[in-house]
Amino acid sequence: MSRSSHLTIVVPGALERWANAVSKESLLARVAGRGEIARAWDASSQEHASLNPWQRGLLAALRLDERHHPSAPLTALGMGLEAGEWVHAEPVHFAAGLNEVALVPLRGAAALAEQELDALTPTLAAHFADSGLAMHRGPRGWLIKSPTPWRARTVMVDYARTHEWGEVLPSGDGAAQLRRWMTEAQMLLHDHAVNDARAARGLPAANALWLWGNGPKIEVREQGEISCIGCNGYLRGICRAHSWPPPTEIHSMQELLTVARARARTVAMVEAHDLNDFESQHLTTLLDALRAGAIQRLTLVLDEWRIDIDRWRWRRFWRGALPLTEWSRA
Repeated sequence: MSRSSHLTIVVPGALERWANAVSKESLLARVAGRGEIARAWDASSQEHASLNPWQRGLLAALRLDERHHPSAPLTALGMGLEAGEWVHAEPVHFAAGLNEVALVPLRGAAALAEQELDALTPTLAAHFADSGLAMHRGPRGWLIKSPTPWRARTVMVDYARTHEWGEVLPSGDGAAQLRRWMTEAQMLLHDHAVNDARAARGLPAANALWLWGNGPKIEVREQGEISCIGCNGYLRGICRAHSWPPPTEIHSMQELLTVARARARTVAMVEAHDLNDFESQHLTTLLDALRAGAIQRLTLVLDEWRIDIDRWRWRRFWRGALPLTEWSRA
């Protein structure tokens, strides 16, 4: 067993789903209070808006440069698609206000169901094919491949929804073409039967596509003493691009800990939609392993936040729980 074993757990979109659940009574709040907490990846920074915060946290854990690991091309690679000029096409809702249009992400109860995405795909794919673009189903929507570089700067949906249009629309030499395709997609989606059915159920229409996640080619590096765990497409793409062993898929926390004990550093992607499930199925076991010395250090990457804790810090019982509302003051 490595006496310096460091396990990093990345939970994509965690706080988006858990925001109201991280109270003083939660186990995660106790970990935040006793550990070292930092807002490590500022989601409001335009400089870093080309990636989701959890992707930046993952790259930091892997010691990779975020500037050379674009979201869409690596996600496509992780899905088994060929390397190339890819961009995410995420369905969103444009809500008209008195003075401007607001972008509303379609998440949670408003997310498109698989059958809705299936119904929209032929219409969109046929339209983009006329422009020489290939469209494939991807996470939260689609991936679009261009035969030529996109030559535009794009930003993720969560950044776009909180900033002025002048800051978030595609910019650069190729921006005009991306904006044109986004406008055409609005016209195609405006009166689609999928949106008629959503309106009847009181759900916001998927009346626009947000194109983002393109970027430069990656810079390949050696893996070193690190093991990757999980079935996330972006993580698989990173491993494939660097010719690292593919991420191990585990089915229990005991399997994860077996891998972590054998390597100096392990990075695992965990999908957890409910905080109670994450605490009971993952966090409790991880803290038991920390107390027993099976791992020496645990890092949690929760969107733009990072919590570091080791056995000594976990024993600081005199430090109170820290609910999410107090993290920014920690």
